Amino acid sequence: MPATVSRRASDIKRIHVLRSRLAMDESAYRDLMASLFDGARSSTALDDAQRSRFVRHLQQLADGQPRTTLAQRKPLPPRQGKMFSLWQQLADAGLVRDRRMSALNAWIEGRTWLGQRVDSKEWLSSQREDQVIEALKRWLRRGKEEEKAADGQA
Repeated sequence: MPATVSRRASDIKRIHVLRSRLAMDESAYRDLMASLFDGARSSTALDDAQRSRFVRHLQQLADGQPRTTLAQRKPLPPRQGKMFSLWQQLADAGLVRDRRMSALNAWIEGRTWLGQRVDSKEWLSSQREDQVIEALKRWLRRGKEEEKAADGQA
């Protein structure tokens, strides 16, 4: 039993270290967890296998980012953090090849939002940020539906 408690504490600590390294705010962190684990919004609610999977997921996200010092790193505003979290989920699902922030920026910049071209994600209004988030959610949902359909036909 002590080994289980030790592993649990170690996993939770690692999750929070990775969250800090990713500069994820509370909302983006909990939204990511909820999307991966049927609404679970706390690492303490995850079982051993889920915690291990979440650690691996966060590690993959962290590996896709260049290392920066805390002085260089600025946390993303909540909506932009949500966009990046969704982008990472699309990469995990194999729907995008490049999981870096620069790829998300290129995707946003390459789109026209209601007839208005956007040259930088920082220039998006909150309404436009919500539109980007919803577009990413729809893309992720479609990918999951296509995957289920392919599994059902196989």
